[in-house]
Amino acid sequence: MSQRLSDTQAAWIVVFLVLLINATALLPELSISRFDVNDSVFHYTMADRMVQAFERGENPLDFWVSEWTLGYPVSRTYQPLGHFMMAVLYLSLAKSVSLMTLFVWVRYLLVVLLPLSVYVAGRQLSMTPAAAAASALISLLVSTNGLFGIDYGSYVWSGNGLFTQAMAMHFLLFAVGFIAKSMRNEGSGILGGVILGLTFVTHFIYGYVGALTACLIAAIPNVLPFSRRISRLIIIASAALCVSAFELVPAFMDSPLVNHSRWEPVWKWDSFGATRVIGQLVSGELMDFGRLPVLTLLVLLGALTCIVRSRRGASKIPPIYLARRSTFCSTEDCCGFCSFAAVRPGVDSSISLRRRISSFIA
Repeated sequence: MSQRLSDTQAAWIVVFLVLLINATALLPELSISRFDVNDSVFHYTMADRMVQAFERGENPLDFWVSEWTLGYPVSRTYQPLGHFMMAVLYLSLAKSVSLMTLFVWVRYLLVVLLPLSVYVAGRQLSMTPAAAAASALISLLVSTNGLFGIDYGSYVWSGNGLFTQAMAMHFLLFAVGFIAKSMRNEGSGILGGVILGLTFVTHFIYGYVGALTACLIAAIPNVLPFSRRISRLIIIASAALCVSAFELVPAFMDSPLVNHSRWEPVWKWDSFGATRVIGQLVSGELMDFGRLPVLTLLVLLGALTCIVRSRRGASKIPPIYLARRSTFCSTEDCCGFCSFAAVRPGVDSSISLRRRISSFIA
């Protein structure tokens, strides 16, 4: 028991050091990110407009945004939770802190605290303290060529400013963790479903990743029989739907009225296809762009280790990895979701799915 406690303490020390390094490296964001040159301009405008909706007695989840093209009720078909939380925080503080200051700090903390969420989720997934701490460290080392993943380029001032995705990655990690615990008979699944629903209304694509992951976890043999795991999955899905229905239902209802984006690259809707995706993985571009394929080799080593252990009945990771990887490789597999994603303007790239999966395996 004392040895286990010592391992846990050592892991927390590692996580604390990782957070400290991350916070120090990102410290300039608190000053330069007040003058945005990316999607943060849109996200700040949405939060500010939502504050105005509260003040004017309008519906904060369905209001007109004149800044969007010729005017459009963006929050009706675009994930609103991140902007809603910003508006509520601003008003809860009685406007004593400017909305811009809060926006800058929230974005900063969302990126800084990613390793902490990775560690907690890793422990929920039954990782050892050392493995979870290693996952927290590796989560900061991913490098892509602008694939809208969890690397710094997606969030920093000189990058893409994906505010809603920065928040959704935390919800996704906790959702997967609690869903996995419920499949081990450690909880009813309601909490995991609620967090999954929050993931949906924070970022549709990350919610989709969470839903798919829940199905895969339920399919894996565990302490619960298959019928019980399916029952838990139904509970999780019901809770998630109850939380997110207010956003998903209008999106489906409005789909005939919303055009498919014509200025976004086609690959954002249809993916690249299996050949290119697997090629990027093997070449190291998916996680190690512009450097030696360190993380890619770690993924390969981890996959081989899991395959060996699975033959002894000790690991079920390879089936999860292969199933998730194949889903996001082909255009045909993406069509079902992309037809839904097309109903909302400004949809973020579905390529982030592949990046998220790769970081999970790392």
